[in-house]
Amino acid sequence: MGVIKLVTNGDSTTQFRAVSLGHAVTIGFGLLSIIGAQQTWLWAGAHEREMIVTSIRNQITTDLAAHSNVDDRRFDQFERRLSIVEEKMDDAQKQINVNTGIIGTMKR
Repeated sequence: MGVIKLVTNGDSTTQFRAVSLGHAVTIGFGLLSIIGAQQTWLWAGAHEREMIVTSIRNQITTDLAAHSNVDDRRFDQFERRLSIVEEKMDDAQKQINVNTGIIGTMKR
């Protein structure tokens, strides 16, 4: 069964070439299938790249948040230690003032 056939239009003297309908449908379906497969492949590739970028973005955000939390806790700990040291220094200064009599001279 050839793709291009010699056909007549009812008159045996007039012949022309025509593409077999069965072959045309098969070729058309095949081309559409190839185009559809390529589009699916391209979509899958784009979707995969999007998923990779989203995954990396989420990981970066998670890491930044974790580092920020660690830094916040560290600074809070520094501030607590510093306030304790300041309280002890104030208490020591008050005791020094009492022991040296500075408070008494300041009242006059």
